Amino acid sequence: MSTHSFKTMTFISKTTDHLTAEEKSEMEAIREMLHFTPHAVHPDKMEKYTNYLVRSMRKMETVKKVA
Repeated sequence: MSTHSFKTMTFISKTTDHLTAEEKSEMEAIREMLHFTPHAVHPDKMEKYTNYLVRSMRKMETVKKVA
């Protein structure tokens, strides 16, 4: 039996709407880190980036449905 404990990734967004300017800025900073030094990005930051990416894509999807 293993004695390792694993942390479940559970980043919960405070909002489900569009990204704020602060979130866009953080997303861009994380994107740069992933581009140049992906091994240095903490898993929590990667999860945040994924959340921002999904939320930004939802907005794009809404625009396509209206068009």
